[in-house]
Amino acid sequence: MRAFMYSTPNDPRFVEVEESVMFQLRFPSGVLASNVGSYDAFNDKRYRVHATEGWFGMDPGFSDRGLRMEAAHANGAAELREHPGVPEKNQFALEIDHMAQCIREDRDPYTGGEEGLQDHRIMAAIYEAAQSGKAGQARRAAKARCVSVPSQMRTSSELLIG
Repeated sequence: MRAFMYSTPNDPRFVEVEESVMFQLRFPSGVLASNVGSYDAFNDKRYRVHATEGWFGMDPGFSDRGLRMEAAHANGAAELREHPGVPEKNQFALEIDHMAQCIREDRDPYTGGEEGLQDHRIMAAIYEAAQSGKAGQARRAAKARCVSVPSQMRTSSELLIG
């Protein structure tokens, strides 16, 4: 990965946090991802993925409601655009319900803690690459099995979560 950070000199808003971070990630498959994040960009909550025969994205893509998806692909010489519907859902409630179900059924959640750990390792590597000016690499988090919840705790949890 390569990264660069920028903050407007003498701007008091960015004394403790960077204004913008630009970074490029290279995946083992060869796929490249170019990314920009900024605390000074107005309401920019979108993403777009470009491929050889089309693209897809969401705008907004990082919000808890009002998500809008768009995709386009080549149709001969023309570009065919689609706008798949994204149903409104309470994502936080769904996440809590899923976690409660995993506890009751002693199952692994769809997204375990190792994914969050991997996200933090990637962010740390981005900061390190930006500060050093050198290409960096994030260590991969190991896949871990969730610890089983003892039956007496599961019963207590069920009382709390339904």
